[in-house]
Amino acid sequence: MLSRFIRDESGIVLGLAVIMVVLIGVMGAGLLVFVRNDLEAVVEVNQGQRALERANVGVEAAKKHLATVDGKPQNYNADPLDGDSEWSEITEVGAGEKRLDFDGDGQFDVFVKIRYLIPSTTESDTTQPDYAPEVLPPDDGDPATIRAYTNNANYFRVTVQGRAGNAVRQVQTIYRTQNFDLPVAFYATRNISLGGSTTINGISLFANCYLLNLKAEHLTGNDQVYGDWVSSPITGNPNGYNGIARNGEAAGAAALGQVTGCPAPPAGAAASGIDYDPTGNPAGDTRQKEGTASPQRYGALDFDRDSDLAPVSSRDFELNTWGTPENPTSGQPSDTITFPFKTSDASADADLISALKQKALDQGNYIRKPSGSSFDIDDGTGPDDYPSPSTLDTVYFVEFAEGTDDSPIYGARGTASYRANTSDADQKVKGTLVVVNGNLDFTVNSADDFQGVVVVRDSVSPGSATTESQVTTFTKGGNIQLEGFANVEGDMSLSGTVDGILPGALVNGIPGLYNLSRWSWRECYSLSCN
Repeated sequence: MLSRFIRDESGIVLGLAVIMVVLIGVMGAGLLVFVRNDLEAVVEVNQGQRALERANVGVEAAKKHLATVDGKPQNYNADPLDGDSEWSEITEVGAGEKRLDFDGDGQFDVFVKIRYLIPSTTESDTTQPDYAPEVLPPDDGDPATIRAYTNNANYFRVTVQGRAGNAVRQVQTIYRTQNFDLPVAFYATRNISLGGSTTINGISLFANCYLLNLKAEHLTGNDQVYGDWVSSPITGNPNGYNGIARNGEAAGAAALGQVTGCPAPPAGAAASGIDYDPTGNPAGDTRQKEGTASPQRYGALDFDRDSDLAPVSSRDFELNTWGTPENPTSGQPSDTITFPFKTSDASADADLISALKQKALDQGNYIRKPSGSSFDIDDGTGPDDYPSPSTLDTVYFVEFAEGTDDSPIYGARGTASYRANTSDADQKVKGTLVVVNGNLDFTVNSADDFQGVVVVRDSVSPGSATTESQVTTFTKGGNIQLEGFANVEGDMSLSGTVDGILPGALVNGIPGLYNLSRWSWRECYSLSCN
């Protein structure tokens, strides 16, 4: 009997073993569920992170698009009469969006919408979803001026949806676009020299160092951009950099003379800045008038450091040493005028040149030639020709350097000669022409007239050109008409047919090129972004 009980206990052990197996199986299954859930959570988090990254990439794509391709408000204002961009949030056929393939797999995973925000005229407007977050400057009461944001600013709302697997992330940002601080004038960081028969209409001349051979008849019309150099004749807004007005809005001229960074005056020139053509009126005098009731030689037109000599109460021309970055006109002396635009900002200028280069690359108009070489900017015979037809949005960029397009290595200064022709009916080559590490020559009479902006830069950081071989020049002569303005790091020589009168698109600076700043950013937790 005892042995029989012992034999029966083996069944008990087997039963326990079975129970243990079942328990372990149940626990394992439960553990697998937890592991699977954790893995799914990790996958979902990773997909969400990838979706958010893709949304932010879409924001950067929109930023580049607004900065260099199309930042015109009318293309994003939901008005079917204007014609909308393919990036516009609302088009004439309904809700729109720009679809991008992030990883090249043929599937769209970034969806971008851009909307122009209506300028706010009251504080309550700024709380409305489709209005700009900043109130317009006060109305100056002048019906001839336009109520607008300073420096041609506009606001755009960018909404981007990024997708990765089952995850969707949406972000929304507001960008403020405005013109780069490029002086809309004939401006040289060193000298401007004028030929006897030169006529410049509706725009002013500014030289960091010397202005040579000036006569009253060189300048005609009113300054279309800076007016009296203290407020815009277009919007009535203060320009922000000069707080003392001239007497009138006539196109003018100003030079600082022998200041830090300037060479010694050319032979016979005035160290105070302006050297007059002795054939002007009064004849034989090459200096600013001194000690008279109106020391400016030509009234409100011309200013240098001799414009305010005791005991006369007038205004001289000085570099701004009184203001702050936040308030450049703070503390400005009442007897002193300065540049009505920002100067000597190396970082901002580098951003401008970089944006111009990128736009030229996007348009296929970037040309890199060996240092020290010569290059003809012509049309119709080769891959490096100036495009024809062209528009004011065209950017043509010539750089004399070795290395690569992204990392140029500069050697000797080159020379570019403008010889372009066009198929346009008006026979005007249009756009922005940039030359880096080279001189630019506008003297070949067979070339067509140029309408737009000329930008010339040397190969070293601003103000660091220590030898004449590093200083770049822009020479305008002959019968080529230049309609627009020029900005030169170095020396400028103007003669022949120069017409500074600006087509409307040039009054605000370089057309189609904007400096963007982010006003706000948020991640949306609903697809409506409410």
